[in-house]
Amino acid sequence: MMKRIVIALAASLWATSAQAVTLQYDFVAGDFRAGSVVEEVIGSLQIDFDFNTTVEDQTEGITLLSSNLPVGSPLSFSYNIDQDNLIIGGLNAGANGLEFGSADFALTITEATGPSPQFFSFLYTSPLTPARFFRAFSGSVELADVTPPSAVPLPASVLFLLTGLGALGLLRRLKKLSLAGDGAVPATA
Repeated sequence: MMKRIVIALAASLWATSAQAVTLQYDFVAGDFRAGSVVEEVIGSLQIDFDFNTTVEDQTEGITLLSSNLPVGSPLSFSYNIDQDNLIIGGLNAGANGLEFGSADFALTITEATGPSPQFFSFLYTSPLTPARFFRAFSGSVELADVTPPSAVPLPASVLFLLTGLGALGLLRRLKKLSLAGDGAVPATA
C-alpha cells in the first residue's frame, strides 16, 4: 500500500514539473509603408505557457489586453524552443500567416523568453485594403513576468507529505512491535 502511494506521488510530481509562466508583452510597431491604415500599432498581450515546449497555433493561454488595431479572429501563438521565437497572430490563417481581406496580424518576437526580447517583425492586413499587407519596419517589445507566486512550492509540499506518511508508517511499525511484546517478531499479514 505504501509503495503505491509513493509511486502515485512521484507520478504527480513528474506530471506537474512543467514550468508554466505568465508573461506580458507590450509592443509598438511603426514606420509602415504609405497607404497604411494606422501609423503605429500599440498593443499588449499576456501568455500563460510552459516555454519548455514547442507549439504551433495554440489558442489556450493567450489574452489580448489592448490594441489600437482591430483583430478579426481569435488569437493564436506558435513558439519554437530551439530558436526562442514567439509568433502571435490571428487563428484564421494561423499564427504564422496572414488572411487577406480581414483584420489579421502576425507579430514575431525573437529571444522571447530572455531578459530582453527583440522585435523582429509586425505584419497586418485590413478589410479596408483587401489585397495588401503592411509591414512595420521598426518596433519594440517590453516583457514583464506576471506569474502569480504560489503559496507553497510543489516540491516542498510533496516533501512534507512524504515525511508525514513516513512518520505514520514508523508509528504503525512501532505499535506492532509493542503489541508483540518482549522483542518477539510480529506475525506478518
